[in-house]
Amino acid sequence: KYKVSCFNIINMKKWLFILPIMGLVLLGSAVIDQEIIQIESIKKEIVVEYKEKVQPQKVKAYKVHTLIPFWKEEVKVKTISNVDTNKLGNYNVIYQAGNAKEVQKVIVQDGTKPKLERKEDPTYKIVMTAVDNYDGDLTSKIQTDVKDGKIIYTVQDSSGNIATETREIKVQDSDKKDFEETNKTIYLTFDDGPSEYTDKLLDTLNKYNAKATFFTTSAHPDKVECMKKAAENGHTVAIHTTTHNYEQIYSSEQAFWSDHDNQNKVIAQTTGKASTMFRFPGGSSNTISQNYSQGIMTRLIQQANERHLQFYDWNVSSGDAGSATTSDAVFQNVVAGIQAASEKNQPSVVLQHDTKEYSVDAVERILLWGLENGYEFQALHPDSFAPHHSVNN
Repeated sequence: KYKVSCFNIINMKKWLFILPIMGLVLLGSAVIDQEIIQIESIKKEIVVEYKEKVQPQKVKAYKVHTLIPFWKEEVKVKTISNVDTNKLGNYNVIYQAGNAKEVQKVIVQDGTKPKLERKEDPTYKIVMTAVDNYDGDLTSKIQTDVKDGKIIYTVQDSSGNIATETREIKVQDSDKKDFEETNKTIYLTFDDGPSEYTDKLLDTLNKYNAKATFFTTSAHPDKVECMKKAAENGHTVAIHTTTHNYEQIYSSEQAFWSDHDNQNKVIAQTTGKASTMFRFPGGSSNTISQNYSQGIMTRLIQQANERHLQFYDWNVSSGDAGSATTSDAVFQNVVAGIQAASEKNQPSVVLQHDTKEYSVDAVERILLWGLENGYEFQALHPDSFAPHHSVNN
């Protein structure tokens, strides 16, 4: 009934051979071919600035087959980030798709220099300030140097970023002998030293070629060489008192002049030159002398004139012997006093104490402020402006 040709038999044999092979191939494909999630290459590490807004990188991922690599299917990428640019440090951004992930390191750093700015302050006129984007106000950290007629301001923030600003100023001639006394003349005077802080003060004054006057005592005999250094640097070394013992020195005129002359001997022995200039302990207007001798201040002033001596009170007080107990307070008092004296068309004779460390620490700011605002710092001499207070005894 059926006829089977040789051709059909041959075809059947061929398929019997091919089908098992195809089965094996399909089985192998199922085992070998895999779906893999691939995430595009990302930057492994990025650096961003403090408080800078960070946008996650746009990353794509694809599903691919190992046997057919050109066939790609895009899949969604999930981004996980703990980056906080308000805080310095290292963070991670994780890009995840399926079981694949890439980690990107994000470094938040402060690479911005502080900003130095010369401001016109309504009280202090010209001042230099420093503000940093991370550390805030760095004005108190400003360092200064004077070179070739310029003030170089430098400030460094906590991240090591350094900013500098250079201002041209009128630097005083250190060898200048004659000058015109005006309401822009400042005489810084220091009572009660020399002390452990006087060397530092002399270095500060020397840095700016500024001159000052020292009304000295013998309270710190181990620091007497500071008088010699001051005189050699062009400062005036004058008499205050040997002991600064009010009860003793104001007990009588003889006691006062004995104390006075003893200190002058120390000055002469140390500097090689006696002084004709002095400041009364407590100033000529003191009332404490009333406790020991009525009318003694009136008599002493008359005797000073007879001796051809010049005494100096002050018209600017730093307050460092009273309520001013910080460098800021001393600076504010001195600047306000100088401005008031200038408005009266007077030079400024400033009272400070080089026995007070915080007062000595304020001197550099006072010098910078004065130089920036066109003042000149000089040492008192016998013909200088000599403010005298009203005598109360």
